[in-house]
Amino acid sequence: MLKRLGEMAMALAEETYEAAMSAEDPQERERLKACFHRLSRSVRQTVALEARLERMRHRQVLETERRLDEVRQARVKRRRAQVDASLTRLIWTEAERCDYGDLVVELTKILNEEALSEDFLDGPVEDLVARIKADLGFVDDDESPSPPPPGEGACETAEGPLVPARRSSG
Repeated sequence: MLKRLGEMAMALAEETYEAAMSAEDPQERERLKACFHRLSRSVRQTVALEARLERMRHRQVLETERRLDEVRQARVKRRRAQVDASLTRLIWTEAERCDYGDLVVELTKILNEEALSEDFLDGPVEDLVARIKADLGFVDDDESPSPPPPGEGACETAEGPLVPARRSSG
């Protein structure tokens, strides 16, 4: 509607300009020039208002996108914290002591990669934990292989083998 009003005012201003230029009576010419001035001011204000409204719409779109991004980042941060806490507990209780640091570093790498994917927030957090758990090499109790013979599978240090930190369930 504003655009149409601007077009009509512009057309009228053009007609008024032509009439003013062709007027022979000086009083009529001055009257038409004043009318043209008012019309051209109206056209300028209409154009300025259209530009302002467009800027406001653009700002509103940017603000909405920014808010959505903030909400997504907060959700990613919460999900990362949930997954990290769950898997750090698992590493602490189930991993060999000598593997703990490497597993925590690997967990951080995997979480950094996963957090960047579009589907990081899709599905239950438990599915994500299970997938990363498998990526880290942990298996469920019903899938676990038989324990290694005594003396095998323990981490070696200068003082001798470390006792495995795995706790049996059940």
